[in-house]
Amino acid sequence: MSKMALFWVAMYFGNLAAAVIHPIYPMVAYLTFYYLPPHVNWWGRALPDLRYSLLASAVLVVAILFLRSNMEPLKRERNYAMPWFLAWGANTVLVTAWALQAARSWYYTVVCLKLVLLYALIPAAVRTPTHFDIFGTVHVAGAFYWGYKAWDNPRREAGRLVEVGGPDTQNDNQAAGHLLTVIPFVALYVLTEKRKVPRLLYAMCGAFIINVFILCNSRGATIGLIVAGLSAIFLAGKGRRKRLIGVAILGAVAVLYLADPEFIERQQTTANPQDRSALSRYILWSAGFEMIKDYPFGGGGRTFHILSSRYLPAEMLERNDAEEKSPHNTFIQLATDWGIHGFVLYSGFMIATLWMLHRIRKRMPANTWYVYRSLTVEIALIGTMAAGLFSSRGYGESIYWMCALAFALYRMQSTELENEVRDPASAHIDGRVSGELPVPAVARTRAHV
Repeated sequence: MSKMALFWVAMYFGNLAAAVIHPIYPMVAYLTFYYLPPHVNWWGRALPDLRYSLLASAVLVVAILFLRSNMEPLKRERNYAMPWFLAWGANTVLVTAWALQAARSWYYTVVCLKLVLLYALIPAAVRTPTHFDIFGTVHVAGAFYWGYKAWDNPRREAGRLVEVGGPDTQNDNQAAGHLLTVIPFVALYVLTEKRKVPRLLYAMCGAFIINVFILCNSRGATIGLIVAGLSAIFLAGKGRRKRLIGVAILGAVAVLYLADPEFIERQQTTANPQDRSALSRYILWSAGFEMIKDYPFGGGGRTFHILSSRYLPAEMLERNDAEEKSPHNTFIQLATDWGIHGFVLYSGFMIATLWMLHRIRKRMPANTWYVYRSLTVEIALIGTMAAGLFSSRGYGESIYWMCALAFALYRMQSTELENEVRDPASAHIDGRVSGELPVPAVARTRAHV
């Protein structure tokens, strides 16, 4: 067994064993498998297939159930996004009843239900600001490994990276779309971390992450990154806008410095209406709208793929030598799979999540800890959704991680506000000192990590 495999085993099973202390540890084990799946890395192919994500999820559930009375107390808070998401999950079961291919649709229904469960589990494990930053740090560190792997052996086909990513990101568009949820966290910690060594480490991770993002060479993800950066500047507010502009300029310089000719050449075709890829997107989307007209209630999982040969022109199918095509659009994917009503439920889930993130900043505008982290999660979602116009990310886990972290932040903040009402003497004045990023009071209550 290689040294890397031994390290992975220690990381994964060590965190599972630490579940007796707090559920955040099996959550870390889950992320360890996601970012370093043994079966797609040479060093892990000798390890047995133990359904590692399922095992980590099961241990996480058990830890939450058995340690519930000993975990940090949090205020009971309504999750405004949960009813929408539960209804969306239930709708996938309903639509599968009349799916075009029931067995295939049921597979994607199970995927959706797993995402609903994961969404519910993350806030149960992420209970304090310390836990949030543990999650964020592992999120960055895992993507750094992808960056290191791409730097060490950058395999590219047609100018685009291959064989780098997690279980649901094994192609360039999917991996780049996932990284749109990581880059905001890099910016967050580079901007707010006061200790020099950790700040330098985050910046180093950021360089590798931006490099793998460039190697993916996804035009949709690049548009998502630009939209995310502009959104961050717009949403930050006057007092913080200059700092975020500085971080955006630093990131743009890093991209330009690391970009190779293939990246520059491909990105320049984005605005070319005659580009073959752009034209194919238009044809795919037009076909998707026709499918929605014919199947307004959805056709079950993978509907667009199943019907693509019927709706796309023959020359497009022959040119690409494939019978099934992806819509290359998250929203068309959702509507064709689960119907217009499924798309509405999903949209309600996202709108409710964004509303909670906005409310976090409105309730405590002077508390920079909550402001920057809610902004980080929001721009991660905005960037991913923008990129989703050009790729199918409806089943990508990182979107739901961000939504779950949004509610975790919302509930932590509600708990802190309630504590300050009960004990005004302990209330602290956040953000009054220039450059100060105080840790919220809830972080100091019964922390296990």
